Amino acid sequence: MFRSKARALLKEAGYPHGFSTTLWSDNDTQSIEMDTAIQQALGAIGVKVTVQPMDSATVLTKLFSPGAKKNARMNLSDWSPSTGDADWGLRPLFDGADFPPTGYNIAFYSNPKLDSLIADGLSSAKPSIRNAAYLQAEKLIWQQAPWIFLGIETNLWGERSNVKGVVARPDDILLMDNASE
Repeated sequence: MFRSKARALLKEAGYPHGFSTTLWSDNDTQSIEMDTAIQQALGAIGVKVTVQPMDSATVLTKLFSPGAKKNARMNLSDWSPSTGDADWGLRPLFDGADFPPTGYNIAFYSNPKLDSLIADGLSSAKPSIRNAAYLQAEKLIWQQAPWIFLGIETNLWGERSNVKGVVARPDDILLMDNASE
């Protein structure tokens, strides 16, 4: 069902026989496994993906170079809103003023309505105003899909009752500098 819908959308977009593209990603094991899954899934609908894994410095240099907007086709990337705040989860990635090389909007997505919603959320300290603005922004992003949203890695951890000083940040990083029994 999904494949036939995807093929129909490709045809509607002017690619009845699919197309070829390149996928940039890090060369770590997890990224390469994800690259393979993406390559196979898109191949099933007629999109031929050439995977180009690189070390992180090379990927970032390519993504943040002045020509990135015209050169980048696909990139496997992740983001962690380490503050836990909706603004940090949205503005760097989707605001039209945050294109590389100075920002992280590597999709080069621009939508004035979204920019306005993000500005509304950022301009207030009131949770009700911020939540309303960012909720509308998230709905717009989901509807427009400037990215293909793949998923979220879940890290599991446990803590013994006699261990103190371990802090789990909102981005799933464990801080154990002050851990003690």
